[in-house]
Amino acid sequence: MLGIGNGIDMSSLVPPYSSYSVHVENSTEFIEYGTGHDVIGSGDFSIAAWVKIADIVDVPHEYILSEYEDYNNHWIFFVQSNGALGFFTTVSGSGSGYYSNVGLDADDNDTWIHVAMSYDRDDAIKFYINGSHVANHTSDVVNTNDLDVSGNLRTGWNGGSSSDWIVNDVAVWSSALTPAQITKIYNNGEPLDHIGTQGIGASNLIHWWRMGDGPGDEGTTIADQVGSIDGTLTSGTSIIKDAPNNP
Repeated sequence: MLGIGNGIDMSSLVPPYSSYSVHVENSTEFIEYGTGHDVIGSGDFSIAAWVKIADIVDVPHEYILSEYEDYNNHWIFFVQSNGALGFFTTVSGSGSGYYSNVGLDADDNDTWIHVAMSYDRDDAIKFYINGSHVANHTSDVVNTNDLDVSGNLRTGWNGGSSSDWIVNDVAVWSSALTPAQITKIYNNGEPLDHIGTQGIGASNLIHWWRMGDGPGDEGTTIADQVGSIDGTLTSGTSIIKDAPNNP
């Protein structure tokens, strides 16, 4: 029987919060959430996720979350080909692109990285890597268009190229999270329960796909833990046993 003072680190006996993720292996694979969703619309928002990319140097664009109606109407939060984070939006043919001046590099290959962005229409668009603020674009360049496009909402391929990567805990908030909140969500490299006692900005959390660990994640279904937009694993996309801070 184990007792207090026996020198055993009890924290090592607590199971990891996240054990599974979704593997997107090539440019034909994606998670399909359907069409006609007003995910980010005309207000402030934030998006966060964990990603593990096999080869960042040779990466095309990894689409963390995107909605693509056609060439003239879409938005994309992604890791671009040089490792920088990006958010690109085109509405009625009018496009705007925003990118981080600090990104991922070869040292981050096959490593879990937390990425996030906040979009405050009155302040700035900000990008974060592993809880640290790495870039912002001030309000004078922020696109104020309504981003409610009616195309396919997806993680993974959505009209652009993709490579071999893994994704975990994609979440969307209807507010621009603060730098302090993003740092807390990063949690020193360990995923949080966004709707439990650990939840940061939980009242504004509108979508959360745990990517294999959530109630309802079974077969080809990735359940939305907060909203009603469930995803479907498509074209060979699969749930695998791999997650941040759970080697």
